[in-house]
Amino acid sequence: MDATRIGLDEIARAAGGQVVGNGRRRVARVAEPEEAAADALCVVWMAEYLERVPAEAALLAGIGLVPAGRDGVEVKDPRTALAAVLPLFAPKRAATPGIHPSAVVDPSAVVDATAAVGPLCVVGPGARIDARAEPEGHVFVGANVVVGEATRIEAHVALREGTVIGRRAIVHSGSALGCDGFGFVPGRAGHTKIPQIGHVVVGDDVEIGALCTIDRATFGATTIGDGTKIDDHVHIGHNCRVGKNCLIVAFTGLAGSTVLGDGATMASRTGTVPHCRIGKGAVVGGMAGVTTDVEDGVFVSGFPAQEHRRELKQQALLRRLPELFDRVKKLER
Repeated sequence: MDATRIGLDEIARAAGGQVVGNGRRRVARVAEPEEAAADALCVVWMAEYLERVPAEAALLAGIGLVPAGRDGVEVKDPRTALAAVLPLFAPKRAATPGIHPSAVVDPSAVVDATAAVGPLCVVGPGARIDARAEPEGHVFVGANVVVGEATRIEAHVALREGTVIGRRAIVHSGSALGCDGFGFVPGRAGHTKIPQIGHVVVGDDVEIGALCTIDRATFGATTIGDGTKIDDHVHIGHNCRVGKNCLIVAFTGLAGSTVLGDGATMASRTGTVPHCRIGKGAVVGGMAGVTTDVEDGVFVSGFPAQEHRRELKQQALLRRLPELFDRVKKLER
């Protein structure tokens, strides 16, 4: 296979689709319509998008959407297919197993021979780096931290003492896991710090975006369930328990001891008060503030967050306030 170009027949196999036209045609990249050319593959969600795609570009499109005389691959769901196709074009990672000479590894740490510890990493006492794990450059791995098999920790991540990360996880650059939770007892003379003696446990197949913070528990563990995906700039407070396969979108903040059920979604810029429980499969709409528990499967929005349809109705009524105020003034006159 050409290292820089991929055939439409191979793309069809990866996407579970059917070739239309020349299956031997090779493309070098996936491109937006505005940047497409003869070497590009364009994804078409709907028929009306076709007019934006140059005639010379190949197509990845829904069933029946590749016009006669053009080359492409037809699939049931282009969005799902794209997730299978993009890895074909992704640069291959080639981390070299071993410990970089500039890394500092405590003698009591255990580093698997197939792991790749990058330049200027620090690996503390009692830490464990499992098979094919990859802490990149400038990663801090504190005392008794566990980095699971095939997990990638990107540059400038801090994993504080006792943090445990499962298998095949990804932690993106600049995130900090296991720092002290925000715990203080207010008093007239000042705020007395509550020692934070717990830790953080992250499950398998979790992805944590850049510049996220996940605080250690006051005692016990702050937990992130298997398969959960966390966007950039998310804060998860001490003793939170996030279930499996949750989605937490950018700029969300979970206050201490919040519980997210399996499959829950927190949209962008959402937040909770401490000790909230958000049910399995529930959705919290963008910019919502959760102040009470949310039941399983419910979609809430607004502040304070409430059932989404009720929130929309109230917003519609609020927009009518100027008109209603004018009518009241006329009636009073």
